[in-house]
This record gives sequence, structure tokens and C-alpha cells, in this order.
Amino acid sequence: MATSIDSTFSLIKNKFTIECLSENQKKSIQAVLDKKDVFICTKTGSGKSLSYESVPVIVSDPVCVLIIAPLNSIMDEQKKKLEGFGFRCAVIHSGQEDIDVKAVKFIFTSPEIAVGDTKLRKQFYTTEFKETLKLIVVDEAHTVLQWGESHEGNDPFREYFSRIGELRSVFLNVPVMALTATASPLKRKRIMKSLCLNDCVTILDSPDRTNIKISTAKISNISKAQDYFTPFLDDVETQKDSYPRTLIFLYID
Repeated sequence: MATSIDSTFSLIKNKFTIECLSENQKKSIQAVLDKKDVFICTKTGSGKSLSYESVPVIVSDPVCVLIIAPLNSIMDEQKKKLEGFGFRCAVIHSGQEDIDVKAVKFIFTSPEIAVGDTKLRKQFYTTEFKETLKLIVVDEAHTVLQWGESHEGNDPFREYFSRIGELRSVFLNVPVMALTATASPLKRKRIMKSLCLNDCVTILDSPDRTNIKISTAKISNISKAQDYFTPFLDDVETQKDSYPRTLIFLYID
């Protein structure tokens, strides 16, 4: 007999026309159902976004997800994808835009708008918005540090990335999900602190890419470079398009 969570996973697979969910996806979806903060640091292409895309499928109406992303291109791409599955979405590039929060399932915007725009903040404070918002997502969460903090005495590139955590004071009971493909243990800890993640579920995988290899060689004399590269070039000429994709960085001191 299928359990309740199995039925939930089946709903997601049917909606998004996928055959199976990874263990990390199941863990993150369970955390959403448990209303817990989640930090997901898994490699690009691992399906992190499904963790929030599935929310309208598994949470009863009214439901809306707020996604804070660093680039308009990311927002537009995700909006197009989700609309293809029948979800209504909004991309907010300016706080002057009014939001019918009950008419959309996903709202994409930048930290400058989500945190810094007065008009949008007023909408956030409405009872309707607070009752409808079920999850806040910070996509590309490494930018919280990379862009939100000062480096080597320079001003932050985009200061509002370091202020996303202020939204916790507005949406006290709304969990936050942070997504990234690149963050060391120390950086993960700092991002969690900045976003005010509490007792969060942390989902990690190895960043190792088994299909990528790195090799180095020191050539003591530039005149010997031909001896080193000739076998490689011969293989490329012989195998042509079947030769593995290769990048060569040559540093001459």
C-alpha cells in the first residue's frame, strides 16, 4: 500500500512528467512539507529547482512561492519553464508593479526589489500575502557572500544580497530554501547565518565530476613543447570529433 509521502511523490512525477525522484529531491520535498528551512548544495543539473517548483502541487491553496534570483535571465528562463507546466508566474523587475498574489503560484524578483522596494514591502505586510506565501527561495545563494559583502575594501557589488535575511522579520513562519552548486563548509555556514536559517535541513552531494579530468605538466624548455604536444595533436587528428572535449591552458613565464 502506498504511503502518503509516496502519493505525494507520485503527484510530482505526474505533474512534471519525470520517472523518478532522487533521494536528495525526496529529502528536500519532505523538508518543505515539514515547513523547515532547507540548504541545498548539489551540483548543477541535479534537479534542485524541483524542490520549490513542486510546492503548488503538494501544498493546499492558497499557495505562492517567492524566488529571489540574481539575474533577469534566470527568472525569465524559470518562468517560461513553469508556465509550460501550467503554472501562472510573475517576474517583478520593478516595485511599481502590483501583484495579485492569489492569481500566481510563483513570483520571481531580485533582492533589491524584495528587500529594498517600499511599495512591494507594503504588499508583503498584507494579511493576504502572508497567508498565501508558503516558501521563500534564494537561488544561487553563494551570491549572498560573493555580491552582498565587501571584498578587499571595496563596496559590495549588490549590497541587498546580504540583506535578504531581513525578510524573516516579515514572514516569521515562512521557511526559506537556499540553493547553490558551489559553497565550501565555511561559506555554507556564513550563508545560513546571513539568511537566518534556523535548524535547517542541509542537503549536499560531492562536487566531483567523474567525467572531468585535470592534468598538469611542467615543460622546462619551450623548445620541448613540440615533443609534448605532438602525440596529443596526432590523437586529435586521428579521432577527430570522437576525441574528448579538451581545454589547454598554456602559461609561459
